[in-house]
Amino acid sequence: MSDNYYSKSEITVNVISHNINIDQAGIYSIEYQAIDGSGNKSGIISRTVYVQYPPNCMNTFLNNENLNLSDAVSVKPNPTTGNITVAYALNNNEPMTITVMNAVGAQMTERVVGGGFGEAQFDLSNFGNGMYLVRMTNNGQSTVKKVIVKD
Repeated sequence: MSDNYYSKSEITVNVISHNINIDQAGIYSIEYQAIDGSGNKSGIISRTVYVQYPPNCMNTFLNNENLNLSDAVSVKPNPTTGNITVAYALNNNEPMTITVMNAVGAQMTERVVGGGFGEAQFDLSNFGNGMYLVRMTNNGQSTVKKVIVKD
């Protein structure tokens, strides 16, 4: 962070909102804003935060063996005008297949991404307004998230 007048120590960062739980692996978000000594404010910044268990940690409170795929992925924003981001924090390095289907189950697009942490962007604006289903399949598990596209 930089300012053309104030030093880093004179700039404050205010957290607007967050849903981060460091005790539970998953994908979270935080919104914050920087304010300088004159009261000038930055825009509100939104960031994705990935919380992951140590790999293959067994017999501890950090065990990731039973992490549910539905809790390891998120699709946002929802509703959207077309662009969505599928964020994932998988507890394995197996590839994940992301399939976008229309409301009657016809496949609109599909992509295979690597395991671990990441994001995949999709543009649904060319498919028209309506409800879409985003199916994610990884390591023998599947989950489906609904997304609404509207102008």
